Amino acid sequence: MLRILLEDVKPNYILGTRSFDAALERPIAGEYRTMLLAQVGPQSFYTSSESNDHIFGAHIPSEGYGIPAFQALRFAVNTDRQQPIRIVYRDRSEFFYSTCRAVYDRAMEEGFTEQTEAIEYNPNDDHDQDGIPNQDDIDFLQGVADQACSGNDDNTGVAIWACLMSDTEVNTVLERWRHNGCRFNMLWLTVASWAWAQRFPDMVPYIQSGGQWHKSMKYSDEYFDSGQAMLDHMTRQFGYVPSYSALGAYHAIYLMYQNVRKFFQGKDHPQVAQVFASPAQYEELRRSMLDLSLPHTLYGPTSFDEHRRNAGRGSAGMQWDVPEQTTTTTNKTDKFELLLVSPIDQATTAVRFPAPAARACPPGSFVNASKIFNSTALLEDKCDVCPVDTFQPDDDDDNHHNAYTCRPCPEGSGTDGETGATICVQLQDNLVSAGLHVFGYFVMVVVFCLAIGFAVWTIIHREDPVVRIGQVEFLLLICLGPIISSSSIALLSVQAGSLDDESNANRACKALPWLYTTGWMLQYGSLSAKSYRMYSTMKAAETMQGGRTVTVFDMYKIIVMLLLLNWAIVIPWHIVDPLVWDRQDRGVAVDTEQGVLTYESYGRCSCNHFFSWAGPILALQVVVMAVTNYLLYTIRNVSDRYQESKYVAMASAYACEFLIVGVPILIAVGENAVAASYIVLVCIVGLSDIGILLMIFAPKVLYSRKGLPEGVTVGQSIFKRGSSHRSRPNSHIEPNSHIEPNSNHDMEDDDTPEPPAKEAADSYSNYNNRSSSAVASLASLTSIVKEGVAAEPLETTSEDFREAKKQSEEGALVNNLTLQW
Repeated sequence: MLRILLEDVKPNYILGTRSFDAALERPIAGEYRTMLLAQVGPQSFYTSSESNDHIFGAHIPSEGYGIPAFQALRFAVNTDRQQPIRIVYRDRSEFFYSTCRAVYDRAMEEGFTEQTEAIEYNPNDDHDQDGIPNQDDIDFLQGVADQACSGNDDNTGVAIWACLMSDTEVNTVLERWRHNGCRFNMLWLTVASWAWAQRFPDMVPYIQSGGQWHKSMKYSDEYFDSGQAMLDHMTRQFGYVPSYSALGAYHAIYLMYQNVRKFFQGKDHPQVAQVFASPAQYEELRRSMLDLSLPHTLYGPTSFDEHRRNAGRGSAGMQWDVPEQTTTTTNKTDKFELLLVSPIDQATTAVRFPAPAARACPPGSFVNASKIFNSTALLEDKCDVCPVDTFQPDDDDDNHHNAYTCRPCPEGSGTDGETGATICVQLQDNLVSAGLHVFGYFVMVVVFCLAIGFAVWTIIHREDPVVRIGQVEFLLLICLGPIISSSSIALLSVQAGSLDDESNANRACKALPWLYTTGWMLQYGSLSAKSYRMYSTMKAAETMQGGRTVTVFDMYKIIVMLLLLNWAIVIPWHIVDPLVWDRQDRGVAVDTEQGVLTYESYGRCSCNHFFSWAGPILALQVVVMAVTNYLLYTIRNVSDRYQESKYVAMASAYACEFLIVGVPILIAVGENAVAASYIVLVCIVGLSDIGILLMIFAPKVLYSRKGLPEGVTVGQSIFKRGSSHRSRPNSHIEPNSHIEPNSNHDMEDDDTPEPPAKEAADSYSNYNNRSSSAVASLASLTSIVKEGVAAEPLETTSEDFREAKKQSEEGALVNNLTLQW
């Protein structure tokens, strides 16, 4: 058909076809001496014996398709010439052969001689004579793939160029490489810029390719701003989307046009038809084509070399990658585009080398083998983040960056539920240990048991004189106080770690001052009130004068007043500057060998002005302790059976000892010594409560169990032996008491021994005649013990009272106290 057209139409140019039959056009163009604008890339098309001077290549040389990828590799490896390179190609096609062979030759020229291997095969041959051509023989193609990257070698970092054509060839080879676990630095495929990429989009990520032109190129001419603009115009004009071959045809026609224009430019009377008809003049036109140089065409700069090939620019280097503006796209099929990476002045992105599959995994990740063997995309990232509680360190050890597993966190450390850790985190919260909590709760339970036990004992023995004179109501309050104050140990045990919710700890901190101070004040306030009542009663008895009776209600008012004073400090503290749980950092320690980063901190209840609030409370407690001990001191001559001066003094000293020793210890160990602080605070709170309970109640239990010595009345037992308030002649013996003459029973080691029977009888006889005013002077004491033991109705006269008043003060007081019983 071409011959017929040349005979009939006699064209001046032939627009070459873009097909594997383009070789048929060469001899005809030479025979008819007509310029052929060929759209064929391989050099042999222009240099073989079948070529001629009328063949001009409008296309960019196809041997350069793989060169941009090689240049990127050479730039990346710099002077390292040990980069493994494998080049696989068909040997029956000039295009596939020359394209990949040009890369091999370039690698040899650049010094990549030891690690570069060319693997060529005949696609039409039948290697095993099974009737299947090699290009369709799966076993054969797998063998070719194994030569480039086998499953037995170190498969990381190989660079591959593969000039393959059919889907069977490409897919079989890629699948084999995936099966072999190959992790290529790069993979260049001829078909990656063809329709194959549209049919298998899941395989294309990061694969490189080459070609004549790319839609992102901004080359222009006087008619269109870019090649893509020309294609868009054709789409609008003809109603279909043309391929880039249409642009190649346009470029060839544009070269013809420029050849004619420049040849006739400047001539006054151009004879166009004569030039085309004259072989000599047409030869001049052909020679002018050799000199044609166009800086601006839709194909880019265009000029011809000695072989009449377009040498105006390099080929278009391309790579499937994600455009920057669509990095958030989630559809895998759509997110990768064939981007332009060369020429550099037209590129829209840089070459990604090495491919993600061959890159060392970043810190905090590992090589996921399942991605290597199962992922469709051969060059996609094979790394995966380390799971929870595992890590991969950030160091220079290549074994870590290419490890197939992450290192587990050492015991006691973790990643706080995060993945991709480069180091494990250990939170050293310095919490109070479970063992110390057991100690704290044990102390609290002991306090509870003692308080409840003594309260039950008090109720059971409420008729006992020891308990009656000790005043049941306030003994019970003394038991309640330690229960409340020692409950603060439970609050001290509430804590929150760095990652814990601090709500409970905050509530515990706020409640701590309330429990401890209220319990302490209730305990000591009750002791102060009952001591004051005893003190008032004794003073009235000493002076032998009647006075206002100190009632139970009066004593409650004392307790309530002390509690209100305490709360007057605690309430503003709670409102203005409450205690809250506060965690302070101690610092950070890094163990690079174990891969553990330790954040050390400690938590405590704190406020902005602790001592401004705690100071007044402590002062109030010191005053209460001092007053209580003073009152007890004033009634020290009352028998230890009925008052607690000695034991309260011992308990106070005991509590002070804890404060004197404990506070310096707290200061010495510092606030961040959590365990030591907890122990000291538990001892200050719990053991002081235990001490007071034992000091108050243990003697009463012993005296109650021991009872009064035979022949000794309650009145006789009130004062200690040797007290100035004792008068043997006026001691009282109850009428029904049986006293052996000359008996010498001791009431207790330091109490009054029983008086002789005769003296006791005389005293009783004499005292029946005393004045009733003596009875009135002891009304207060009567209110203490009146329940359960009724006094004998006695008749006295003023004369008897005056006679009794003449006796010593000591004897009168004893007799008056005895009268109440």
